[in-house]
Amino acid sequence: MASSHLIRVPDTVYTRLQSLGEEFGMPLGAVVQRLVEQEEERRYWVQFDADYAALRADSTADAEERQERAQWDTTLMDGLSDYPYEDERLTSRTDRQIVSHIPIMPPEGGVRRPSFVMCEQIRILSRERLDQRWGM
Repeated sequence: MASSHLIRVPDTVYTRLQSLGEEFGMPLGAVVQRLVEQEEERRYWVQFDADYAALRADSTADAEERQERAQWDTTLMDGLSDYPYEDERLTSRTDRQIVSHIPIMPPEGGVRRPSFVMCEQIRILSRERLDQRWGM
C-alpha cells in the first residue's frame, strides 16, 4: 500500500476540494493528485512557450531551427524506416534550451553522438505509405 500524508488546508480549501471531488466523482486524495498534475502540466507549457519566445527572439537560432524543421518535413514519405535512427536529417545535436527537447546520450536510443529528441515533432504516416507496405 502506498504511504499517505496528512496536510492541513484552510476550511475554504477543504470545502472546495470536497465540491470538486463530488463533481469529478473522486476521493479527495485523487482530486489533489489531479490538481497537482494539472499544475505541473500548466507549468510545462508556460516554460515551453517561454522557450519558444526566446528562440524566436534570436533571429539566428530561429532561422536554424526553422531549417531543421524543414528537414524533418522531407521525411514524411521518403522511406524513413530504411534510414538509421541517427540520420543527419533527423537528429538534432543543437541544444536550443527548449523544454520539449529531451537530451539523449550514447548509447541510449541507438545514437552515437549526444542528441536531442524534439518531442513536438510528430511523424505522420501517409495513406500512400501504408498502401505501399500493406497493399491497401
